[in-house]
Amino acid sequence: VREILGGNQRMTLAVAAIPKDKLQHFGAGAVIAGFGAAVMVLLTGDTALGLALGFALGAGAGLLKELYDSKHGGHVELKDYLATAAGSGAGVLAFLAVMAV
Repeated sequence: VREILGGNQRMTLAVAAIPKDKLQHFGAGAVIAGFGAAVMVLLTGDTALGLALGFALGAGAGLLKELYDSKHGGHVELKDYLATAAGSGAGVLAFLAVMAV
């Protein structure tokens, strides 16, 4: 992590302080939303619509996971959903950055 962040030790410590499950939620949201945005832009040709639908897909997946947990004895946590939604935002922004290149 330190190499990626240019050796910034404070940033490394901040990332290390984030619980693993929150990083997993963030990553899942980013992948689902980024992939969803890419597919939707290809299908519709509309970048804004693709980004919105990609975000909705990632955030919706997080919501569905928390609903599943609530019905099947899992641990429901707002922070899990927020991490997934934040990852969804990062995923669509990453897709937008790739499109701009």
